[in-house]
Amino acid sequence: MDVNSTTDYNISTPVAVIFIIYMSIATVIGVIGNIMALMVIYHQSSLHNTAGILMANLAVADLLITIFNMPATMVSLISSRWPLGSINCQFSGFMMTFATGVSLFTLAVISIDRCKSIIKPLRYQQHYPFRQYIALISLLWLFPCLMATMPLLGLQSISLGKYQYLDSKAYCWIAVDQHRPNLGYVSLVMLSMTAALAIFTTCYFMIYRSAKKSYALIASLTQLCEINRQKFKSNLKTASTLSVIVGVFMFCWSPLVLIDIVSIFAQEPFYNVVSIAALRLALSNSAYNPIIYGIFNQSFRKGFKNIMIHCCLLMKRKHSNEVKQFYAEARGADIKSEIRRKTTIQYSIHIDNNICNNLRVK
Repeated sequence: MDVNSTTDYNISTPVAVIFIIYMSIATVIGVIGNIMALMVIYHQSSLHNTAGILMANLAVADLLITIFNMPATMVSLISSRWPLGSINCQFSGFMMTFATGVSLFTLAVISIDRCKSIIKPLRYQQHYPFRQYIALISLLWLFPCLMATMPLLGLQSISLGKYQYLDSKAYCWIAVDQHRPNLGYVSLVMLSMTAALAIFTTCYFMIYRSAKKSYALIASLTQLCEINRQKFKSNLKTASTLSVIVGVFMFCWSPLVLIDIVSIFAQEPFYNVVSIAALRLALSNSAYNPIIYGIFNQSFRKGFKNIMIHCCLLMKRKHSNEVKQFYAEARGADIKSEIRRKTTIQYSIHIDNNICNNLRVK
């Protein structure tokens, strides 16, 4: 569909305003929250491990979505069309697939990492060689990039998709109801999401079962095993935090995925305010992760608190400096005024003396 086209289907103005307000708040929280999360991970030495690096990777992906995709969804809602041109439509579709893919695969790797830390704590390594981290992060970005690039290559003849503006979602992505140009690509996306869902379900079921068995063991450990007990509890808390992140991710994306599945089988777009809301809910997931970190993770909570205190001190110091500068300038102005006044008086006295002397001479 033409990116500048409009449709007879429009959501009501009050609903559009609600969506725009919601997305505006989510964008602000997402940008500030994910930047703060990256700062906390950078400064907190306790987060310089595999879990911390993966959470940083997730924060970067979320930041990309909040910067590039969420504002564009508001523009399309305000305009009731896509006013940003064909190139930006292609770019928005690419970024949505790319950043979401990075988030999805990062969460899958996080699930595997947490599963290993709980089930096999003695074999689990919190730190790996730097090269292994580089290789892992590269793969997490490379595969989604390749997937997101396919619809840009003009391979609709072999069903590898095309990004276009969708009235049914008021955004640019793949028309899942159009089988011939898009079915192969949509199948690949659905297969990736199904594989990730299988990893989530398997890993957290194994974590739950292992944790349930281990509670009795933790209670019976002696003081000699205090270090191992604390390590196990720490890993379990991290796993709990990340399980909440995965749960929120599935909650936010499930409505959109279900709507797309219905559209695939019906071979027609799902025109409803629910479809538009589902996409906004899915994208806003990027704003929730920093909130979850702050609620469930003590290291992040302390880090966020320290950053806010530091910002307050900087603002207070800046205000104090501005006040000092104001009073200094005011004092300087008073001194200059006093000097001018005295100079004027002295000059007046000098003139009066000259007049008096002239009168005496006469």
